[in-house]
Amino acid sequence: MKTKALRSDHAGEFQNEDFETFCKEYGIDHNFLASRTPQQNEVVERKIRSLEELARTMLNENHLSKFFGADAVSTT
Repeated sequence: MKTKALRSDHAGEFQNEDFETFCKEYGIDHNFLASRTPQQNEVVERKIRSLEELARTMLNENHLSKFFGADAVSTT
């Protein structure tokens, strides 16, 4: 299953040149929603929070430094 479209808020997590390049490269239509609207943001915010918590748990369980944070998030 290929991602065709992505909607995000203007909070900053997905608002950068690298992410826009990634979306264009894979043919993903990236749209922005109204910021600070909990009904629209709660799903992605919850997923980001879950990924961060899982990554922190992985690092703590394996006694690794925060340097490996990006790899831990990628793994989760």
